[in-house]
Amino acid sequence: GYFVGRKELTQWIRDNFEPSFQKVEDLASGVVYCQILNTVHPGSVQMSKVKMAAKTEVDYLHNFKCLQAGFNRKKISQRIEVEKLTKRSFQFNMEFVQFMKCYADMHLGSATA
Repeated sequence: GYFVGRKELTQWIRDNFEPSFQKVEDLASGVVYCQILNTVHPGSVQMSKVKMAAKTEVDYLHNFKCLQAGFNRKKISQRIEVEKLTKRSFQFNMEFVQFMKCYADMHLGSATA
């Protein structure tokens, strides 16, 4: 498995995607995941369709559909457990953001380290 600590992940997200990022549970909106994938593969996620100020589960689900479309475009087979991620689960969001960080590091090298 791939493991990056919570503090390191939080700092990486603040430095590269969301300066005001606070908690892993906040990843439930899907916005940061879309930003990460779009940074690795520009144009893979239609960022104009991502609801950046998502506050409801309906908006979260919409954003994960955008992310899934990006995964499909890039033939990324990692399963997105939307129903668990959107429930603000620390555990599932922590595992998924670790995957996203590993994926970004593999494809971008140390550009976002």
